Amino acid sequence: MFTIDGNSGSIYCDGILLEKKTGISTQVNTPTEVLIGADFDRWRDRVQGCFVGTIDEIRISDAARAWSDAPLEVDGHTMALWHFDEAAGDTAYDSSGHRLNGFVYRCARTDNGFRGRAIEFTGKGYVVVKDSDYLTRQSICIELSFRTTRARKVGYASPVLIAKYVNNFGRLSEYCAYVSGRNGRGLAWTGYGEISCVCPPWR
Repeated sequence: MFTIDGNSGSIYCDGILLEKKTGISTQVNTPTEVLIGADFDRWRDRVQGCFVGTIDEIRISDAARAWSDAPLEVDGHTMALWHFDEAAGDTAYDSSGHRLNGFVYRCARTDNGFRGRAIEFTGKGYVVVKDSDYLTRQSICIELSFRTTRARKVGYASPVLIAKYVNNFGRLSEYCAYVSGRNGRGLAWTGYGEISCVCPPWR
């Protein structure tokens, strides 16, 4: 779980606070899509940081949350929620009611998710979601479940979980949560400022 609350950023893994740092915030609103499983390098005009593994359930909220092992549900703070439970097709449906459905590109479906189905990323595909004010918040919380078999960088790009507006070799982003090869197997968040941590062994 990644949270930005005011000017403070935190990273949690399985309910454990791994890192908290001040001076972290989201960038101003940028009219760009959200990518799940990759980011788009506008400097080089190409997709980079393609993730390898499964991602199951992502919820974006407009407020910090307490960690819970319960299934993710919609409430008054939910901006977007993707369960990735579809059996087939190229659409990942948003359950929030905000119609932020994602287009699934070159990814597979798997029954081996944390709670039923999930999306299998092979390092070549991603899910793209159109830009929306719901996805840009000064305070934001991103919850997701994932498994990965590749935590190291490919070239200069770390495997990305979810990103909105990444530019100039990843130095500028509205937000970007990724698997950090720099610190071994860890997690990192880039926005205005950066926070990273080493994680316990992956589940």
